[in-house]
Amino acid sequence: MLYPMVESCLPTNILQAWQRSAKWKDADKTTNKLNKLMQFLRMEVEVNDVGSGSHKIEVLIGGDIYGKLLTGKLHQLESGLTAIETLLGWTVLGKVKTCGEWSSTSMIVTSMLNSSSTITNLWDLEKIGIDDPCEKLTKAEVDDQVREHFRQTVSRDSDAQRRLENATQKLKADGKYMDYEQVFKQWLNLDVIEEVKGECVSCHYLPHRPVYKPDSSTTKVRPVFDASCCSAGGASSLNQCLAKGPNLLELIPDLLLRFREKSVAATADIEKAFLMIGVKEDDRNFLRFLWWEDSTCSDMKIYRHKRVVFGVNCSPFLLSAVIEYHLRRVDQHLRSTADKLLTTLYMLIM
Repeated sequence: MLYPMVESCLPTNILQAWQRSAKWKDADKTTNKLNKLMQFLRMEVEVNDVGSGSHKIEVLIGGDIYGKLLTGKLHQLESGLTAIETLLGWTVLGKVKTCGEWSSTSMIVTSMLNSSSTITNLWDLEKIGIDDPCEKLTKAEVDDQVREHFRQTVSRDSDAQRRLENATQKLKADGKYMDYEQVFKQWLNLDVIEEVKGECVSCHYLPHRPVYKPDSSTTKVRPVFDASCCSAGGASSLNQCLAKGPNLLELIPDLLLRFREKSVAATADIEKAFLMIGVKEDDRNFLRFLWWEDSTCSDMKIYRHKRVVFGVNCSPFLLSAVIEYHLRRVDQHLRSTADKLLTTLYMLIM
């Protein structure tokens, strides 16, 4: 099956030399024609200078242009292929006839290829070189679109100061369950989450679990939400449906070099940084989660996040973009300090 495919790919001068050679006459007497052809090609490469007999595809022509290159001349070959003359030379199209002894082999090869391919992959292969490159966005263009979308939709919440003051409250609980329960109660009081009633047409529920840090003096327990979780039916996760956004952090080597310029360095910690950023009401139903009504664990409540969730892939970009948004809008007497912070910030997300 491979022999006619390889032979049809040979340039005209190489094909003529092959059909005039003694190996071509010997190939008709044996079923292993491909080995004879490969021996001939190997000899041609050794005799000629490297590259003198090599040919490669310079242009890949789509179906919309190909018809304009046809001259009208064609020949039907015994192998089942059709030789068609074009303005760029002869081309070979069609399907090779298979004899009875090859049919089982061809079926096996086809089934092996199909088992490891998908319909989408086959479509992508057929479109190689045909798609207009203008239809494909570069990573930089996608990042610019994400930035622009953020700039068009971001707004300052008038209640931000109250949240900042309330965020300093600490957890007080007795057991692990109560610690976890207390986090959600505190979030309700801080307006981080809200309770919702009933189902909605388009929504998503985030699985979550507690992470305990008994040695921590600030956060002993923290809920972790898994936005990369996929359902058993194979549906996409929330992270797969979101644009991650560009990395707005400075490069570490640049930061280290600037860090060594002066004798004194300063660090800071933004407490509950993600919880200081609000989420549009239209998007909150995709940040739903479930929790028990009380310690009996008999009934459940439905909550949804009103702030950015740690665990969603776009959260680091949103945090960096919000900090940059505020630093670029400070009063004039703070401009020099803000400019320094814009080039010296590196957020270590814990």
